[in-house]
Amino acid sequence: VQTCALPIFIEKKGSRPLMCISASKDDLTPPDNFRRLYEKAPEPKEWIEFEVPHYDLYEGEIFKECIAHMLRFYGEYL
Repeated sequence: VQTCALPIFIEKKGSRPLMCISASKDDLTPPDNFRRLYEKAPEPKEWIEFEVPHYDLYEGEIFKECIAHMLRFYGEYL
């Protein structure tokens, strides 16, 4: 399993399952950058986007939802 990274990494190792979790209001790592990488990656892959700023992914209920998505994804592909 890998997270979004440089395009060259996806091209070389793209056969691994890929999950991208994005914050739509992120001004540090804009979702459009991730989306372009995600679209180049082969299946299996999953895109999850929350309507929050960057750091909101790491606290409270949103964080719990992120962890739940990751555990399900890892359970399916590991």
